[in-house]
Amino acid sequence: MTINIGENIKRLRAEKGVTQEQLAEHLMITFQSVSKWENNVTTPDLELIPKIAGYFGVSIDRLFKVKMNPNNVRIKVNPEISEDQLWNFYSRNDMYEVKCYDKETAAIPMKNSNLIIGAFYETELVGLIRVLHDGLDATVCEFSLEIEFQGPNRYEVGALIESDQYGIAKKMGLMMIEELGKAGVRFIGYTIVDGKENVLAEAIGMELNKGHVQYILDSR
Repeated sequence: MTINIGENIKRLRAEKGVTQEQLAEHLMITFQSVSKWENNVTTPDLELIPKIAGYFGVSIDRLFKVKMNPNNVRIKVNPEISEDQLWNFYSRNDMYEVKCYDKETAAIPMKNSNLIIGAFYETELVGLIRVLHDGLDATVCEFSLEIEFQGPNRYEVGALIESDQYGIAKKMGLMMIEELGKAGVRFIGYTIVDGKENVLAEAIGMELNKGHVQYILDSR
């Protein structure tokens, strides 16, 4: 179980944007100790494991990179999602937000969305839908899922859901449609990557809008 912990600490530290010195200061140890962990020279003392996991906002299992159990995923409507939870999700799943924005900027859309569906594994965000609507029409702005839960036939990016091995994305999508129905929404638009995400869109009851072409202006 200790094989990956140094690598995972290094990855989590990079995702959080802290130095070895900052982590060491929080744990009240030397930065040389952190360096030795990350280079697999030594491993953390057992009493430090909960503190390290708590600092990064992950479970002890995830600190050791134990595979997540899909049966333990919980889906919530309009949950509280911290900037760290969101940024860690984006970082783990190679999302464009990490390449284009900083942590604070990436969180701005969350504050302006009418509906958010979040999937969680313990305290970790593992799935996200963001929707804008005016009470009649709605646009799905984001639909993403943890790569680990997508299955073997997948792309290595959380924003492209080609595989939904455990049906988590489908549950999220159906919950989204139910919540939008309660709000009176009658039209939902969901832009997908054709040939990749069609199965997911159809699985939640959506149909191809033939004859329409999407025009965009992207200034990212």
